[in-house]
Amino acid sequence: MTIDNPPIQEPAKDIRSGLFPQTWILWFQSVQDQINEVLSTVRGLSGKTRNTSNTTIDNTSYHWFGNTDGGAFTYTLPAGVDGRSYRIVNTGASGNDLTITPNGSEDLLGANSSSALSDGEALVIVYDTNDGWY
Repeated sequence: MTIDNPPIQEPAKDIRSGLFPQTWILWFQSVQDQINEVLSTVRGLSGKTRNTSNTTIDNTSYHWFGNTDGGAFTYTLPAGVDGRSYRIVNTGASGNDLTITPNGSEDLLGANSSSALSDGEALVIVYDTNDGWY
């Protein structure tokens, strides 16, 4: 995101009318557009999803809560997208693991293998094109 410098060559507000000059309005709009662009890339991952059985994680939520009180189960990660992140939590209290499995040949925590979360444990992971999920 690149935000241009404000148009400091003219006052930000006309003292007599109390209005902003057009150059400042255009600058504010460009800043707002930049912010909206950034927000639009993360809005789809702002929600939360709760599951009690095997599920493939998708791009509808950032927070994934797995209640394992009814038994252990697995979350399968989607195909990695550079910079995509998730927060996964085992909300169970019955001693059952929530297993996290990478997609295909992608790595999870440095290896192409699953990782388990015990009761109350959480994992925040981010995908990197070169290193996989960390």
